[in-house]
Amino acid sequence: MILVSVVRQDEADRKSVRERILAFLRLEAATSSKLQKLTGASAGTIRNYLSELINDGEVVAEGGRPKTYRLASSVAEKMPRV
Repeated sequence: MILVSVVRQDEADRKSVRERILAFLRLEAATSSKLQKLTGASAGTIRNYLSELINDGEVVAEGGRPKTYRLASSVAEKMPRV
């Protein structure tokens, strides 16, 4: 029972960080350090999610160091206008 709770909490944390990254990138492009400040997540967590989002085709990285991350145009086009 405890293991199930831990797994569910981990999934909830994972989802919320991913959603927060995507929410901020919907507004504007950002560096990893800016995403750390905005989400409150650690550098490693941001790096892992950005890697996952890039591999999924949802985010692209641009420029040298520090890289700037933005939503991929195909993802941005699907976002509802507010």
